[in-house]
Amino acid sequence: MNVDSERVVCQSAAKPFKTGTSLDWGAFEIDITSAVDPGLIYDLGKEDYDIFLCGFNFSESDYNAITGQDLSACPVPSPGHSALNYPSMSVSEDSDLVRTLTYVDDHEPAGSTYTVTVSDPAGASITVDPQTLTFSGLEDKKSFTMSIRITSSQTLPSFGSITWSDGSHDVNSIVMVHSFK
Repeated sequence: MNVDSERVVCQSAAKPFKTGTSLDWGAFEIDITSAVDPGLIYDLGKEDYDIFLCGFNFSESDYNAITGQDLSACPVPSPGHSALNYPSMSVSEDSDLVRTLTYVDDHEPAGSTYTVTVSDPAGASITVDPQTLTFSGLEDKKSFTMSIRITSSQTLPSFGSITWSDGSHDVNSIVMVHSFK
């Protein structure tokens, strides 16, 4: 069951009301204090989005209109949509996703250690390696691999999460599994 930070069941705005999912309410990133002091970020730049768009099979002119680049700049083969270093993830099959976190806590510029907690979606299991990331200072980057294995098919998308915490900051990432058979 999906609940908010006060343990209230989330509902969608659709009528009749139904229990909400992450598609309805996102990752609850509305705490302004936490938003201005996140501790870690999934850092993305224009180049990351350009590569992400390579997987959409745009025509040369469309790709150039969006990115200002030629399609020849795309890696071959395309790394696929799951390669984008984005905090929310969606998979429909067994997947190994690599993500990179950047340390941005200027209150503790010497660094910090984060440990991951996993909440598996229904019908899937998630493992994260490594389970602990130690950052040595501002702008330090660390990568982890999240392995998602489908254990049973579902009739609706299911949601889980991974949360990195150093005791002061919680960095939550939603994982959606949509494996229909």
